[in-house]
This record gives sequence, structure tokens and C-alpha cells, in this order.
Amino acid sequence: MKFRQRLFRYLIGVTIGVILSAYFFKDKSHLWTSWLPGNQVKSRITNAYWMVSEKSECQLKCAERSVEELKNEIEGSDVDFKNSKTKNEPKEYQLIFTSHPTLRSLVFEVRDSSATLVDMKTMKICDCP
Repeated sequence: MKFRQRLFRYLIGVTIGVILSAYFFKDKSHLWTSWLPGNQVKSRITNAYWMVSEKSECQLKCAERSVEELKNEIEGSDVDFKNSKTKNEPKEYQLIFTSHPTLRSLVFEVRDSSATLVDMKTMKICDCP
């Protein structure tokens, strides 16, 4: 058997394997991307104990939002690693919302088992300190 035939048969097997895996795990799409760094950060934030700074509490009241609503909306955000401070302790992550009608960004300080909402930017202009 020549090298091309072996390679061709190998690629056919890999293709069939990928198609079968996608078929059997189609309802578990989070398994395909849960290992990515952005998804790890979002998971860590949503599963942590939440605290809210005074400034963010004012911003939440102004935007008429609750902490539970924010937890549900984090899944639709992207982690902006360029503007996040990942080398410091506590780590500070900025989450960007591109398709949300009112939310623009959230900034969290993440410690061992807690996440503190430090800043929240919305389309609404608030007079918060």
C-alpha cells in the first residue's frame, strides 16, 4: 500500500470520527469550547460569591438591574484580556457586551472564591461617584 492510500484512509477515518462525535455531542456544545480561557474566566466569575462595590451598586440601581440578571447575561459577553489586569492580585477582568442593547462592559476583581463587581458601563448616563 502506498503512502497516499494510507493517508487517504486515515483521513477518511478521522472525518467519520469527527462527524460521529459532533452528532452524539451536538446538545452538549459547551464541551467543545469550555476549555477556552475566556469561558474559564466567565465560569469562574458566575460560580464565585458575588460582592458589589458602592459605585457599582449605584450603577445597578440607575440601570434598574439586579445581580441575578447580570449573572445570566455574562454568558453573552466576551473577556477583553487586553484591558484586563491578569498579572495583579486580585485579578481584574473586563467583560465586553457587543450585542446587548443596554450593557457595554463590566469590570470584576476576582479573588480565590469571590468576584467583586467594580465598574459597570451602560448606555444610560448615571451620576454615580
